[in-house]
Amino acid sequence: MGSPPMKTPLTQDTIAAIATPPGVGAIAIVRLSGPQSRRILGELWISSCRSVENMETHRFYYGKIRKPALEIQAISPDIHTPEDAPSIIDEVMVVCFEAPRSYTGEDMVELYCHGGSVVVQEVLAACLDAGTRLAHPGEFTRRAFLNGKMDLAQAEAVASIIHAGSESARRHATEQLSGRLSQIIHQSMSSLTQLRAFVEATIDFPEEDIEMIAHAGIKERLLPIQSQLGRLAETYHAGRLLKDGARVVLVGAPNVGKSSLMNALLGQDRSIVHDVPGTTRDYVDAAWNLNGIVVHLTDTAGLRSADETVERIGIERSHQKMEEADLVLVICDGSRPLNASETEFIKQLDPERSLVVMNKSDLPKQCELSETISISAQTGAGMPELQEALCARLLGSGPQDVEGVTITALRHKQALDEALEALTAASNAVIEASSSEFVAHHLTQASQALGEIVGEVTTDELLGEIFGKFCIGK
Repeated sequence: MGSPPMKTPLTQDTIAAIATPPGVGAIAIVRLSGPQSRRILGELWISSCRSVENMETHRFYYGKIRKPALEIQAISPDIHTPEDAPSIIDEVMVVCFEAPRSYTGEDMVELYCHGGSVVVQEVLAACLDAGTRLAHPGEFTRRAFLNGKMDLAQAEAVASIIHAGSESARRHATEQLSGRLSQIIHQSMSSLTQLRAFVEATIDFPEEDIEMIAHAGIKERLLPIQSQLGRLAETYHAGRLLKDGARVVLVGAPNVGKSSLMNALLGQDRSIVHDVPGTTRDYVDAAWNLNGIVVHLTDTAGLRSADETVERIGIERSHQKMEEADLVLVICDGSRPLNASETEFIKQLDPERSLVVMNKSDLPKQCELSETISISAQTGAGMPELQEALCARLLGSGPQDVEGVTITALRHKQALDEALEALTAASNAVIEASSSEFVAHHLTQASQALGEIVGEVTTDELLGEIFGKFCIGK
């Protein structure tokens, strides 16, 4: 895969930010990037072993960080040497990275200080007073993209790794950061460029272009590209669940065992269980890991006609949660027959977004209903089968990856859909024996749509939207 083209940074100023999470810890990191990084470190650095000018790239050095000279004189005029104790902020380890061998592709400095919230803020303040400015959210990674250190899909993967809620989500994000998605996109773009070059060459032969395109088998050569991109687009459903998690709502009449089932799935008492109807008056949320998918479970108020105001509001919220859910688990009590309202409720459900679970299989069976999963939240019977059914229903029958790559961003899915639409139009133009200009136009549209994924076609608004979701220190 070829590297993205070099791009000029939006600014040449030097930025700084805290790169570690807020709070107390053993170590905190303050990161600088830009042409003045070493000069600014020189204003703050105290060490009898190594001056900033003699520091080698990619090596750690021990020293102390002090306040800038002007600030020291303004606060304490009696201090004459930078080694005086009141000017020292902290003992640190520091490492310099010379461009282009750094994360951003620029000169960088990383300061490793003690992790207290006060000391790291003082180190950052000293860097700002010495001439840096506070970085915008995601600006370090944005500069890495602009300097050709990574493409846009890889840059988005950085945020996905940081926010990964499961091992599966982390693994797929790591694959994207390694460039696997970008490789597939670049391969498709390269194939389209070759086809477009041939089609555009036939424009000079208007009386023979249609015959030349047909003879070259352009339509047949588009098929494998369409097939691969189509399968890649189909992975978005599974990818979205891996990245954002699935919303599963437990609904049913009072006392059918919704709360007991939720507690059984979680392996802990999260919902209150009692035989008094209406115990759960509002929804209860909890996260659960299902084979690598983060499932956001919601236990809802029992569905019935309620006179009490608080319970009635809880039931209204139950209906709202059902509309937002990826999957609705309808819990029924298998030890008694279904009443008319339960039967009607099940009939109205979307079968693609619902699963009927017959609870209390440890008691004598009194309810006959087809296409249900029989379980006992009390004894655990049927729980493995329920989890298997949940996985199958959530992930669906579509491909979960193409060559180890899964699409997790809606932006990528939309770009793939645009590319596929353009390729279909190009194929139809060949079938209809349209002019080669039309075929070339649609191939260009497909390439541009794919270019949006890796950042070869982009806008400042798009970059602002993507990197604005990052943390400041990344």
